[in-house]
Amino acid sequence: MAKFKVIERQGQIGIRCKLGSSEAINSNEILYFSQHYIRGLMQPTVEDAGRLFFIGAQGVPLSRFLRTPIGKDHFFMMAAQIMETYKSAVNNGLNPSNIVYDPDSIIIDSSSGELFFVYAAIYGNPPLNGGCAYAMNLIASGVSYASQEDYNAVVNFMNFVNSNPQFSITATEEYIMNVSPVTYSIIPRQEFNEAAAAPAALPSADPYAAPAPDASMAPPPAAPPVSAAPAEMFSPGEMFSPAPPEAPVPPANNADEGRLKINMGTAAAAVPESVINAPTAEEAPAPEAPAEPAVPEAPAVAEEPPLSAETTASENAPTIDREDEMSETMPAAMPVEPEAVLTRRSTGQSFRIDKPVFRIGKERAKVDLCVTDNRTVSRVHATVYKRGSDCFIADNNSTNRTFVNGTPIPVQTEIKLKNGDVIRFSNEEFDFTC
Repeated sequence: MAKFKVIERQGQIGIRCKLGSSEAINSNEILYFSQHYIRGLMQPTVEDAGRLFFIGAQGVPLSRFLRTPIGKDHFFMMAAQIMETYKSAVNNGLNPSNIVYDPDSIIIDSSSGELFFVYAAIYGNPPLNGGCAYAMNLIASGVSYASQEDYNAVVNFMNFVNSNPQFSITATEEYIMNVSPVTYSIIPRQEFNEAAAAPAALPSADPYAAPAPDASMAPPPAAPPVSAAPAEMFSPGEMFSPAPPEAPVPPANNADEGRLKINMGTAAAAVPESVINAPTAEEAPAPEAPAEPAVPEAPAVAEEPPLSAETTASENAPTIDREDEMSETMPAAMPVEPEAVLTRRSTGQSFRIDKPVFRIGKERAKVDLCVTDNRTVSRVHATVYKRGSDCFIADNNSTNRTFVNGTPIPVQTEIKLKNGDVIRFSNEEFDFTC
């Protein structure tokens, strides 16, 4: 059975996966990950024939983060990301039951609230989770709540989730939009076709899935008053109080004529013509000489399977080994990445993009590149995501927009950068080189 260990050292974080004797690395899926960014999933790299290492996350294990009380809106944003990651796997022809939902192996960026999941690109492994409802139950049972109101809201939500014989992403999204409108104003939704399926009863007692909170339990300890404004994640907001509005900049003439036409939330998870579908355990190659089957045509996956004792049995659960994790070293042979640099035209200053998530704005405490002496730039104006040799930029719903080569980019949509691009934050220009 695959074992996962969180490795933290010198500001880096990753997850090492040690395969069991009956498991083998799925080279086709590893290759697919190297060529595509899949929203919500960390990048798997091969250390040797029996070990994988997952990179690209920033933050701390979710289990550690959940020790701090959170509000209901933050919980709903985590639930929304669980469903968006499930969509990413399905839309890319991957097996969503290979997503690891243990809070010890989920990484959260505590400054933005973004979640990063492990996808076990392995042959011969049993299902690692019972789906989205399983993941939500697991988090709901381990979280601390900021107030009784937050606690009651999550209890009602989990009662709704667990009362449905067949989990529905569409119905769950509608529920969240009604009780937490801020969630889907911040979390971009991907397109997803969910076909009707015959309902199947959920097991009455699941030994692996954590139980939902019980409304009859004693209320949580008294918490400080919660602000009327909901906590936000993903810029803007960054879970901090809002700042005074920035001074507006008049838009350029005919600026919208060259606007990029990209569907929100789908640019980074396009469905390929030929995708990868992991085989079943019976089809897995022998561990001594694992064979790599040809990439099959992806089946039409439209409905998440219901929870069952077979897919959620405790003996099939991955184990998390955290012993001596702080003393572990990161893999010796990490990929060499080209240097990406932003140069501010008005001052000639150069800034190296040296983090997977690199934020640009005017509020020094929240960004990696602080644009000084310009009130028209937003507090956390935009974010550059670095993945291997590629960089992508996304506007964080800034007041005065982000432009690439003079074209305004859509809000919360990643645009790939190339050497020589001119990036403008409001009226502040930077040259991008890599």
